Amino acid sequence: NTYFTPGMAFNLAQGQYRIAIAPQGLTTTSWAETITVMPGTTLTLEAGTVVKFAEGAELRVRGTLTALGNPAAPVYFTSLQNDLGGDTNTDGSASEPSVFDDWYIYLTNGGMNTLRHAAISYSNGGIFFDGADGVLENVSLMDMGYGIAARGGTLTGNNVTIARVDGDALVGMNSATLSVSGLSIDDVLGDATALYE
Repeated sequence: NTYFTPGMAFNLAQGQYRIAIAPQGLTTTSWAETITVMPGTTLTLEAGTVVKFAEGAELRVRGTLTALGNPAAPVYFTSLQNDLGGDTNTDGSASEPSVFDDWYIYLTNGGMNTLRHAAISYSNGGIFFDGADGVLENVSLMDMGYGIAARGGTLTGNNVTIARVDGDALVGMNSATLSVSGLSIDDVLGDATALYE
């Protein structure tokens, strides 16, 4: 297993990387800058992992992202301001997360990306599939600036919840194929769903 510590910024070279749950409970990692998963590389996040992003941070996936949560221990992607999994930014209650926290997940032209039992929250950017394929199963996006966007590629899902979004919830463009069953969209200021050429 490869473990990440706060403040690490690097490219993941070819190989298999895992962030696994520690015996005592949630594993929390925070990323202050861009993490790039290079082509031919798989980043696997095990059940119970909490990934927190600082302002301006992003997860760029050019390889494969796999989040393997379960009903009792989802994988969480959230803002560093969120105290889920502990007060990682060590400021007590001085900060609170918001939909304007500037981080996002960007997946492009890699392998099949899979998120199972995952929760994404407090991101202005949301998750963007740019020519990448993905499977979303039992995934929630809450308190977001934008939800899910797909440009090209195929995105399938089952039991996806998108709520409290300032922008658009689910967008497909450039002939993206979207197939989501059990889709729940609530409290969205932009378009609930939109398709563009």
